[in-house]
Amino acid sequence: MTMTERWITGLTHLLIFTMIYHVLSVLADKEWQPCSQNFTQVYCPSNITVEVKAMTDVNNCGENVNMICNTNLPLNLTCGFKWNGEQNQTDSNNQSINQIISNKKAFICTVLSPCGNFSSSSYEQKCKDQLTIVLLICGIGAILIILVFGMTMKIILKRGEVQRQARRQQRQAMQSNDSTATTTSYW
Repeated sequence: MTMTERWITGLTHLLIFTMIYHVLSVLADKEWQPCSQNFTQVYCPSNITVEVKAMTDVNNCGENVNMICNTNLPLNLTCGFKWNGEQNQTDSNNQSINQIISNKKAFICTVLSPCGNFSSSSYEQKCKDQLTIVLLICGIGAILIILVFGMTMKIILKRGEVQRQARRQQRQAMQSNDSTATTTSYW
């Protein structure tokens, strides 16, 4: 075998293995899910919408939230659902999903159908952090303590000023009485 024949054989093997790899990767992709129903003629409606709605509100971090993927696509044209949350795919083929929310998460629902795959816009679910409430209460308490302390100091200083003025007036009155009432005689 000459050098040229080896080179052509190597490139052919590389080309065949690359094609096999791409075909297998497409077949193994989770997004590719054929419908179980046999669709020969499908009427696809226009203006298909998909949105995520939370069925329960999250009050505290770490609680479960139930979300549902709403679409105007008829159920007979829906093959399944795919959920994505925070750069990872959630393994759920259901229309609803139950997730634990810690801090803030974004979810996207994709409806799989013979008309194509339709995705919702990103839906952010936030939880109310107890630390924020505690810090808010502590901050308001600290401000109130500083205000009370400042008002108390103002009242004490005002009272001290009034007492100093009263003593000064009393001293002036005593000095004026002493200078007029006392006469000194040298004989």
